[in-house]
Amino acid sequence: MVIRIGILRRAKQWFTGLRQRASDWFHKETHKERLEELQAKSFKNPNHREKRAELDPIIYALVTRVANSITARPPIFLDKQGNEMDDLKEQWKKLLYSDLLNDVIQATRTHGYMVLETNVEGLDDDRNWLVHDSTDIQMIIFNKFKIEQYTVLPLIDEGEKVSLLNTVIQYDLFPKDVIHFYVGKFKLNRQGVSPIKPIWDNAVRYSEIIGAMSRYDSRIGNGMMVVSVDPMTYQGETSRLASAIESTNTKNFLILKHPQNSGMATTIDWEGSSTRVWWDIDLGEIMKLISGATGFNVRWFIGDPKGAQSSSKEDKIANYETLESIFEEYTSFIRKLLLMQEDGEALNESVADIQWDSGGVLDADDADEVNKSNEGEEESLEAEVREEQSEELRTRRIRD
Repeated sequence: MVIRIGILRRAKQWFTGLRQRASDWFHKETHKERLEELQAKSFKNPNHREKRAELDPIIYALVTRVANSITARPPIFLDKQGNEMDDLKEQWKKLLYSDLLNDVIQATRTHGYMVLETNVEGLDDDRNWLVHDSTDIQMIIFNKFKIEQYTVLPLIDEGEKVSLLNTVIQYDLFPKDVIHFYVGKFKLNRQGVSPIKPIWDNAVRYSEIIGAMSRYDSRIGNGMMVVSVDPMTYQGETSRLASAIESTNTKNFLILKHPQNSGMATTIDWEGSSTRVWWDIDLGEIMKLISGATGFNVRWFIGDPKGAQSSSKEDKIANYETLESIFEEYTSFIRKLLLMQEDGEALNESVADIQWDSGGVLDADDADEVNKSNEGEEESLEAEVREEQSEELRTRRIRD
């Protein structure tokens, strides 16, 4: 009887421990930020950029939501008389070019450039293209500052590598067989600068703070180490302090710039259930910087695009103009696609203008304001061109 009681006691303890371990695991995992687990913090790492584009709430918006907004409808093609070319729009739909443009926008917004391999054999009938970016382009060979050859990996479809034309190793592509397209300032060694680069550090920081907020729970007394630094030396202090704290094996910590620390030495405290962490100070500053760098208002890039469009007329117009300007970056790519069609040169010649179809986002009054703004920008641009021409003429006279 004593032995049976002992066995039952140990069994009870084991099940109690199992339940506690399961509870601890669940608590740990539900409070662990996905991006922190991935440690996707290096912009130079293509895999990190991919993970951020998929999971980060801000970068996801600036990559996926931008692409979806721009490609929700086919572009508007206008002939020289200003009439819409409906046949060309139907052809665009039939060839699934909106899906292709979506892939291209996501690749270029994430990596800065892409290489489009067209008429790919071995794929399904609905798709005869393959978009390559820095995740699968192994090498670009230049000859006298011109691209001579690309070396790429086999097709990666939905995260799975599959063979392409019975090729299971890397293979070569040549400029005549592909469309190379980049956005951002072109540099020979980088092939275009990703639009997410200017906001990368702030977006990573945003995720770190959100993750820290999820771990901080005043109801059950959880806490974390909080380091307050002088706002003026914030960036420099962050890297040094983060390394120092990580070396102590402290997992739950946060570094904040605190207005009360201006001109003061760095302070380190343990914040618990009885004290408040000033999350909004850091987040507010970060969101202002990202908004200014992207042209979208805060509600748009944190996941409330409909609310952003209805929040104020100024924000709605600003978001519209930003999306329209992004679309204009891809009109040259759209023309390259048209060149691939039968009689492509004649087709391109017949298309006088390509416009983004926003689906009536703006009402008539808003559209009038946008037109006035565009007219002002055009006048300013013309003035700049005239000034540059005058300066060039003066320079020539001096040389003569």
